[in-house]
Amino acid sequence: MRTFIDERGQTWDLRLDVSALERCAAVGIHLDEVLSGKSDLLIRLRFDAPLIARTLAAICRPAFPLHQVKTDEEFIALLTPAVLGRAKALLRDELVGFFTQFDPGAGRPLQLWLEKDKDLARMLAPLAVSAAAPLLSSGAGSGGAPGSAA
Repeated sequence: MRTFIDERGQTWDLRLDVSALERCAAVGIHLDEVLSGKSDLLIRLRFDAPLIARTLAAICRPAFPLHQVKTDEEFIALLTPAVLGRAKALLRDELVGFFTQFDPGAGRPLQLWLEKDKDLARMLAPLAVSAAAPLLSSGAGSGGAPGSAA
């Protein structure tokens, strides 16, 4: 089980089990598709923010009353981009852990994918910083719209 902290500072448990899989399936997110190798679900769980948020909501739904959250939408509103990014990484780790334990033969490719995904993120981070540096040093984004007197 992994945990993340939402915008209000509340700690949420992220635990993938069969009941969580069923809650996800009930909203059209079939996490077991990651085992087929034919689905793009792993890629979508890396880049599709609404899908990630809906998946997290389904998994965390049993804890809603504890945190005075009534709906998925209210929960999703607690997921700032930074919170969503951290929770997304935990979700991928939880998926790999669950399916590796459930079916070690099928889970091993997921483990390899996760390692490659982390390597890719490490490789891209310096490029993102390099690309953003000119924007940050020129003051872009600190004033009004282009061509306006900020």
